[in-house]
Amino acid sequence: MMPQASTLNIRTKGELNQYIAMAHITGSWAAYINMHAYVQEAHLLAKEAQSPMQNAAVVKWKTPNWVPAEVRLLTKQSDPNTPVGINTPQTTYQPEGWARWLWRYPREVAMHPGILRAWYGINLSSIRGLLLVTARALCGVMAH
Repeated sequence: MMPQASTLNIRTKGELNQYIAMAHITGSWAAYINMHAYVQEAHLLAKEAQSPMQNAAVVKWKTPNWVPAEVRLLTKQSDPNTPVGINTPQTTYQPEGWARWLWRYPREVAMHPGILRAWYGINLSSIRGLLLVTARALCGVMAH
């Protein structure tokens, strides 16, 4: 049986980094569950309503590699109300990994213009195009 989550009260970035580090220690279920619950709670709030620590947690948190796949599925795929934006793939990931992630989180397709989703799956060419454009886009420069 897995431990129950307790409400974390994170006040500094140092504390946040410490909680994240503890959650990434293999087998530390209590730390993982508490940190996961903290991030889930932050996702339920509008960005403007998040505290600075909640905002930082949303940006920094990634599910630890030691968490088994079957637990990951229970926290994501089986719950249609799971907040979007969790564990977003990096631009260096293969298009197939992006396709699996976009299929699991269908609301994210709307956040990535140009991605084609059909009954048979996600179009890999559209993902390759997104990754190509994203990799070449200049940060902070607005297109005219």
